Amino acid sequence: MEESIFKIIRKLGTLSKNKSGWVKALTLTSWHGKPAKLDIRDWNEDYTKCGKGLTFTEDETRALKSILEKEDI
Repeated sequence: MEESIFKIIRKLGTLSKNKSGWVKALTLTSWHGKPAKLDIRDWNEDYTKCGKGLTFTEDETRALKSILEKEDI
């Protein structure tokens, strides 16, 4: 039996939802059995299919947070 490509560890929040029901979500996701990373991408309603997205390591997440705080975003 094939191992899952991804495992959502935690759903952190929804950024937006389109007319077809897909959501752009912030999650903590493990890909291909590797350590979980912060992940932003589009997901279908039951989180079984996804679009292309971005993943961030712990260091990248800290850097992103710092940039957003400096810019007061």
